[in-house]
Amino acid sequence: DNPTYYSMESRLIQIKDPIQRAGVRLLWAAAIPIQTQARRFLARQAAIKRMCAVLTMQAFVRRWLAERDLEIAIWSAIQIQAAFRGWFSRDSLEDNHYCATQIQRVVRGYLATMHVFEDLYSITIVQSVVRMHLAINVAVDRLSSVIAIQSWWRGVQTRDHLEEMEYSAVAVQSNWRRYLAQMSYQFDIIDIIIVQSIARRWRTCREIASVKLQCFARVCIANKRFAEKHAMHSLVERHTSATMIQARWRSYIAQVWLAEWLASRKIQSIWRSWVAQMSLLEHVAATKLQAQWRGFVAQEQYLIYKAVTKIQAQWRRHVARDNYVVHTSVTKIQARWRGFLVQEQYLLYISARKI
Repeated sequence: DNPTYYSMESRLIQIKDPIQRAGVRLLWAAAIPIQTQARRFLARQAAIKRMCAVLTMQAFVRRWLAERDLEIAIWSAIQIQAAFRGWFSRDSLEDNHYCATQIQRVVRGYLATMHVFEDLYSITIVQSVVRMHLAINVAVDRLSSVIAIQSWWRGVQTRDHLEEMEYSAVAVQSNWRRYLAQMSYQFDIIDIIIVQSIARRWRTCREIASVKLQCFARVCIANKRFAEKHAMHSLVERHTSATMIQARWRSYIAQVWLAEWLASRKIQSIWRSWVAQMSLLEHVAATKLQAQWRGFVAQEQYLIYKAVTKIQAQWRRHVARDNYVVHTSVTKIQARWRGFLVQEQYLLYISARKI
């Protein structure tokens, strides 16, 4: 059903020389497996690229979702803590104001002033520690993002370089094989033409020699007829002898020409079989080289993929551990600060009860 096939067959029919037709058919048959292998390799490479791109996009999307969920959770916890602290502070302030109203103004002012200064000092220390830790986390995240982008870009450049090298190697191999096939075909045609020209020349020389011999014999016979008219019997005998010699000579030339033709046919068949064997060996060697190279490339890509997967897993584990440590640290600081506030309020309440 392929129109190219019938067009190629029509072209082969137009070629008159059977040797040239056989060479074209062999080259055509050898080009088809190479094209199929090349297309299969290109399709496999495209599938691997798409898979790597999909995995990379999934990793970046999952990381973004995890960071967004973590930021939302932290923001929610901070809002809840701020609301609770505000309510608790307002309630405590009202209680303290009610209690302080009952106490002396001097003690109330002094205690309130000292409490405000201590709170401001503690809040300033906590804020500085938290801001420093957040700044360190932001710097680490930026550095890790830069390193991840650099590693991804280097991987892309390395894969592009490997693909260019592989494409160049395939192009060089195809051009070299085409050049060898053309040169071998041209040398075969030249050798065949030389053998045919030598055989034709030798045959022409033999035919010219036979014609000259016949002319010489006829001249001798004519001279003898003219000189010896009275010897008819001897003339007849000599003519018969010349005819027999010519017949024997022609039969000898025919036998020699047949032997030479058979020898040339045998030489051509042996030469064509040797050329076919060499082309088959070259095709098998090229196939093995391509298979080894593709296996090497696939193994390298698999190792790179495994290494990238391990690096991503280690980095995600590191980020999760850092987030857990930060969350634990923030929770402990909040608990210590709340305990400190409760103790201060309790001491104030005890002192107010004693007064």
